[in-house]
Amino acid sequence: MFDHHLWNLYILNPLTLERIDLPRPRSIFSERFKPNLRYNPSCLWIDDITKDYLVFWGTDYYVFFTKKGNDTWRIVNHELYGQIVYNHKDEKVYTYASFGQVYVWDFSGDIPLLDGYPPHHDIYNAFNAKHSSSEDTLCWYLTSNFDECIATTVSGQVLQVCYSLQDPKYQFYIYKSDPLRQKKWVQVDSLGDEALILGMGFTVIANDIPGIKRNSIYVSGYDYARDDPNHIFVYDLTTRTVEPLPQCIFSSIRFSDARWFFPDLTL
Repeated sequence: MFDHHLWNLYILNPLTLERIDLPRPRSIFSERFKPNLRYNPSCLWIDDITKDYLVFWGTDYYVFFTKKGNDTWRIVNHELYGQIVYNHKDEKVYTYASFGQVYVWDFSGDIPLLDGYPPHHDIYNAFNAKHSSSEDTLCWYLTSNFDECIATTVSGQVLQVCYSLQDPKYQFYIYKSDPLRQKKWVQVDSLGDEALILGMGFTVIANDIPGIKRNSIYVSGYDYARDDPNHIFVYDLTTRTVEPLPQCIFSSIRFSDARWFFPDLTL
């Protein structure tokens, strides 16, 4: 959480109200940056037992991180990211930048190391063949109708998801890194026994959570068109159709700007 007036940052558990104070950002952020800080992508991971934590935070100008034991924020890059996902199993931060570029920060050592995946062009080629559009027209169409995000699977594999939530037909294209061709993307048609929580950036084993359906994508208003309550739904990858919300979370209130929440989930 960010206390805008006091210039403080801290981690707050909303269930227990436990609070962990973070280093003050005043020493690295100019006063003129303050109004925009809360709107930039960030990522938090914390261990429930040891209370070890990592905070990775992008701003309009720099990307910073801090972790347990640090008394300040450290600059790691000057790139602006649209999404940040942390996989604690391999201690890597995956960041999505413009035009499909995925950067990977390895935090297993004292100094974070940078790697990356090049953009994939399969979806562009597929639409170009289908619509026979000029490059400019195709770029405009994809920018206007599609969005992209990244996620990590239960096993730690990174996924890139291209999707359109434009009525009347929702579309999802999922790509994974090819183990036989390093840093190449291949399209996958199924998530198997896992379900993708789109806005959270990870998959879960469906059988481990009551009401969660395998090979499905769980979409919330946080992911896209956040003011539209119709954009909270489940998408079945097997049938390529939209499913009704599970009865256990159904509400007569038309929520928007929502997020899925699994209090008992252990990753």
